[in-house]
Amino acid sequence: MPSSVLSSDSMHLGLLAAAAHAAQTNSRFTIFYNPRACPSEFVIPLAKYVKAVYHTRVSVGMRFRMLFETEESSVRRYMGTITGICDLDSVRWPNSHWRSVKVGWDESTAGERQPRVSLWEIEPLTTFPMYPSPFPLRLKRPWPPGLPSFNG
Repeated sequence: MPSSVLSSDSMHLGLLAAAAHAAQTNSRFTIFYNPRACPSEFVIPLAKYVKAVYHTRVSVGMRFRMLFETEESSVRRYMGTITGICDLDSVRWPNSHWRSVKVGWDESTAGERQPRVSLWEIEPLTTFPMYPSPFPLRLKRPWPPGLPSFNG
């Protein structure tokens, strides 16, 4: 094979080596990714990651929903409850958000679903709508001196 032609395997090894070297030396690196060519759950958009990790609050007991692609290429929504939040492997990947959310699924087909998911894969459900109050906020006035108080 001519040296100018790179095999798919050698390209992947080269990319991984470059990324590993950049990570070891705390250097930046760029990845060009075409999701239509080969979708990967390991590569996610930065904006999606930042929104999930820095702007989404989750806690144990919180309800969520998650979209799954079915074998028929349709999308199905599943519901569940967060049962734990911890590192998948605290020795090899401390403070990683990858698969850091332990979940319990509502559906009887939960055995087909993974017991751990990543923050960016779920959509937390709020228990109450976040609408502004129709009543204006009233500040308390100090109790006038001389009037009896009802504090007991």
